[in-house]
Amino acid sequence: MRASGGSTSSVTINSSMSLGDIVDAINAQTSTTNVQASIVQVSSGSYEMVLTGTTALDQLEPALDLDKPIDLAMFNAAFEPARTEFDWLSRDEAIVDAYIADPRCGFGIDTDAAKDMFAGARRVADPGQVAAVRSDLPLYIAAGELDPVNANLALLNVLAGRYRAAGLTDVTVRTYPGARHEILNETNRDQVVADILEWIDQVLSKP
Repeated sequence: MRASGGSTSSVTINSSMSLGDIVDAINAQTSTTNVQASIVQVSSGSYEMVLTGTTALDQLEPALDLDKPIDLAMFNAAFEPARTEFDWLSRDEAIVDAYIADPRCGFGIDTDAAKDMFAGARRVADPGQVAAVRSDLPLYIAAGELDPVNANLALLNVLAGRYRAAGLTDVTVRTYPGARHEILNETNRDQVVADILEWIDQVLSKP
């Protein structure tokens, strides 16, 4: 993570960690390093923005039965008749086909993972947790306008509204017409990445 003055701080993440564990690890560093913007290094030569939740996820919970696995194909309904069950991910057919062909992809969310995910979502949505975020921490929220996971921006607007209501003064929202769920794998991904990099430069150039 990049902190004030250009210094860095490390957070170790492994496959046994839940979403809540990851949040705790990052928050522990945030409270001590005055973080301005976060970039996660995923290999020796690759840096990616990997924490890209742009939905008030807790708002999805009432519509789901967490005692049953979640079939992600349900997000494809808005795109029927569709070429595949995963057209909701991106307009880029090559990306969708690569996802389908990857044996590590294509599965839903089992009951234990779903319950863990929404437990974390409820915690993140807790007003006390939101109020604890530093008011001058720059926040960047980007999403596709046709992302069914955030209900075509409805849940993104809830998320941004929560942070603004909590007193955050530097919340940037960037949306992309026609884009779906995976904006970093969309047909306009070059623009998405350019916008993220421009925002990071602006944040780090502030006194």
